[in-house]
Amino acid sequence: MRIVSRLVLIIMTAAAVAVPAAAAAARTVTITLSPHVSCRKHQVFVQLTDGSVVQVTHTTPGPILHRVTATTSDVFLVARIHAGWAQVLRSPGQLLTVTAAGPRKETWAWQFLLRRTPPLADPTDYVTCLRLRTKNGSFATQMHRHPGVWTFTAVITRGRLAGSTAKTVLPAL
Repeated sequence: MRIVSRLVLIIMTAAAVAVPAAAAAARTVTITLSPHVSCRKHQVFVQLTDGSVVQVTHTTPGPILHRVTATTSDVFLVARIHAGWAQVLRSPGQLLTVTAAGPRKETWAWQFLLRRTPPLADPTDYVTCLRLRTKNGSFATQMHRHPGVWTFTAVITRGRLAGSTAKTVLPAL
């Protein structure tokens, strides 16, 4: 009888600990993904969650890229994560995985770690500008070599917002 009651107590304790952890890990948010021609950097002063104010570099997306042509030199993906900056950047951060599926069934992948300690205390949606590069330079040259429709997918694969996903298509001529 004593062994059974101890076993029940252990199982109930384990279940009580596992349920909040599973609920916290299951939070997904909306991500909006859009291709852009450029991203301009600028310096801004921001407040951190610890109350201090620091100067950081932010980016402003340029014009939207509707198709990749022979004159396109770079491809930037702007990801808007519909969660506050503090929630996205809080340690251990979010691992954003971007994949590109080409017209010839080729697949490319990039990983970006979104993290800052201490995070920014900005409640607006988190926006980041991702420059897609290969070991030989811009990803736009790869798209020039393989014209057709490219599908870009962004997924948060690790972090508090894991499972959040977005998809966009971009034709290359």
